[in-house]
Amino acid sequence: NPDSTAIWVDTVPAENTDDAHAGHDHSEHNHGHHDHNEPVINVDSILKTIPNSKREITALLVKYKNMRAQMFIPNAVNKNSSLIAADPDIERDRMLKLVDSGIQTANLMGYFVLIISAISVFIALFSSLKDRGYEIALIRVQGASRLKVFAMILGEGLMLSLLGYIFAILISHVGMWVVSGILESNYHYDFNPWAFSIMEVYLLGTALIIGLISALLPALKAYRTDISTTLSK
Repeated sequence: NPDSTAIWVDTVPAENTDDAHAGHDHSEHNHGHHDHNEPVINVDSILKTIPNSKREITALLVKYKNMRAQMFIPNAVNKNSSLIAADPDIERDRMLKLVDSGIQTANLMGYFVLIISAISVFIALFSSLKDRGYEIALIRVQGASRLKVFAMILGEGLMLSLLGYIFAILISHVGMWVVSGILESNYHYDFNPWAFSIMEVYLLGTALIIGLISALLPALKAYRTDISTTLSK
């Protein structure tokens, strides 16, 4: 087509390998800037591992000469052949939109989990406080001050939040480890599932603040506990 130029083929038949290498213009290379430490891929050695009957052209990278070709060729290819034409820029933008929507959904789910966690810590402490009213009164009788009881309840809230944070981090990294194995085996995509991010430090601070706020009301209730009234019941 006069409006486009095929500049690379990812897999070529054996009988065309010489032509493909001949079509590769070495004059365009700036050999002074080559990184000789990078591994060199020998196309011929890869082709030798593929039987002749299974060698085929699987993809073409096309460079358009003008905007008219960019608008016309993809539609013509998709409508008039069994091939699929894809514009890298359009597909990249589409992928980023999908990823962004997924990230936003994950963030909303994260906020929802944080709210549920705060409510759970509050309910756990408030319920235990009702059952431990007599115990708290005895602690006060033995000489503990109101402030000490107040700090004890706050400490329980912080401890619950810290344990929840530790379990959540462990579960998330184990989950990423499982996913990394699947991605590596199926898509050759490798990443370190045990790498820690600065965001996890922020999450620790957020978890402790949530635990502190959730324990505040039960701690105030314990602080205001009337010893004589509680022990007389």
